[in-house]
Amino acid sequence: PQKLKVMSAYDNVLKGKLKIKKKELGATGKFAKKKKKAQKAAEEEAEKIRQEEEESMDEDEVERMNRDPKYRHMTKSEYKFEMHRKKRERKEMKKMAKTSHRERIKEFNEKLDKLPQHFDLPKVALTIG
Repeated sequence: PQKLKVMSAYDNVLKGKLKIKKKELGATGKFAKKKKKAQKAAEEEAEKIRQEEEESMDEDEVERMNRDPKYRHMTKSEYKFEMHRKKRERKEMKKMAKTSHRERIKEFNEKLDKLPQHFDLPKVALTIG
């Protein structure tokens, strides 16, 4: 009569240091190889599908799909408005970067000097009597 060996849940556990890229975990060779052929085939298939979808879409949808993902939900006019706003913002930032703080203060003071003085509060003389 042979003894039946009772399998423990921990019989298949690897002991010692973690060896993620070694043979013990089923990799072939010294290190685990990546499957490049399958990945390339999947990318080519995805590209074919994308091209077929582009052909079936009208021009606006194709343009929308080629945009940055955070702008894809926008309509054509919203996207155009946003791009112009960003362009104006960049232009304004360049203008601000050209002048120093001191120059901006000087320009602001000159602008205030050109304003009419009738908006100032008149001085009030203190009379006790």
